[in-house]
Amino acid sequence: MGRAADGGRYAVKLSGGGTPAGLVVTAYLAGQGVPGIAAPLRSVDGRLSIDHDGRRLSMVLAPPECDLMFVLGGVLAFAPITPDQQRAVLAGYGTTEVDRARLAWFLAVRALDDLSDWTRQALDLDAEAADRSRAARIVRGLVSPVGLVSLADAALRDLDRQR
Repeated sequence: MGRAADGGRYAVKLSGGGTPAGLVVTAYLAGQGVPGIAAPLRSVDGRLSIDHDGRRLSMVLAPPECDLMFVLGGVLAFAPITPDQQRAVLAGYGTTEVDRARLAWFLAVRALDDLSDWTRQALDLDAEAADRSRAARIVRGLVSPVGLVSLADAALRDLDRQR
């Protein structure tokens, strides 16, 4: 865990996901000072990602809440985090003070992204019926009482109650 010049806390993480275009967008947004954006680090020659053994890899700086939302807020309704898993992740992650507002923000952004993407897939008439059905099941999970949309909503409402 490190601190940036602005006092923000950041974790450095290696990623093989996402797209090169997504890295360009996040690099631009981070450069514009948009809060909470996981900022990709450039390689020595200025690239946002490198190829290693046929895989694209990138490194990003992200607030710890960007990672911890998966174990503190939950993400997958069909695969909830158990208390033992949560303890193991937190032990491995190390001591960090969680910013509840930042955690709620990351949950809400992820909820909006997942809901819009999976809904688009569920409604795609050019997709296979099985793919559309799977996407619809995921959307139902997202809006279920234990789904990400509900969890994000609860986290945001808890912030209002703390004021």
